[in-house]
Amino acid sequence: MTGLRSGMALQGAKPTTTRGVAIRLCPQGRDVEGHVPGTEEDMQQLMTEEIAKTVPRLYEQDGAEDPTVYAHYFSCVNGWDWWLLEFDGTDEAFGLVEGYDDELGYFSIKEMAELNRQMGFAAVERDEHFSPKPLSAVRRR
Repeated sequence: MTGLRSGMALQGAKPTTTRGVAIRLCPQGRDVEGHVPGTEEDMQQLMTEEIAKTVPRLYEQDGAEDPTVYAHYFSCVNGWDWWLLEFDGTDEAFGLVEGYDDELGYFSIKEMAELNRQMGFAAVERDEHFSPKPLSAVRRR
């Protein structure tokens, strides 16, 4: 299990605050100030119903020459990116993970959401402006 999967890479990080207001690290066009501590209703939904219905189930893109990426997750805390290729429908996701190394692997959407709740801010966010595209279009060169 990698630090990514267990959330160890982000443990111990604290939200930046000014006068009791958390400053979002990656606002994506939203207001940069949020409530302290972050509440679940304030947190971005990492897996929407629309994405869950669209993404192929695990192994459905297995063997594809250039599989389609359906969502992009990122962290401004550690600079990691997760590119979603497949999803089991409840938690387990498969895709390209760009962190210490770039590799195809499994990651947990629920663990990312739980990390956000524990931290009180969005340590991992979903790119709301991302549209599906081939893996070759997003992979680092």
